[in-house]
Amino acid sequence: MSKKAKEDFKKAQERFERFIEKENNQLAVFNALRNVASETLPNVDVTNPNALLNVANDPQVNLPTRTLFLALLAFFILILFAFAEDDDDDEES
Repeated sequence: MSKKAKEDFKKAQERFERFIEKENNQLAVFNALRNVASETLPNVDVTNPNALLNVANDPQVNLPTRTLFLALLAFFILILFAFAEDDDDDEES
């Protein structure tokens, strides 16, 4: 990855971290992803990270659908890290 690409990635990452720190934004992104995922594959529990990973790994599922489910799974992971950091900050106080 070029130096410019790394800098752009870092800036985007920082903007996303600031955005996702706000609970209202987390809820809005989650609801949007959940709604699209539910419409795409109505028989999958889109609130279950294991189900999302199984769908993403299924070779029968097309690429855009896999990408959507991986994005939703990544969102769950980001929220977990955000809450873990909040807990760490609370303990230090």
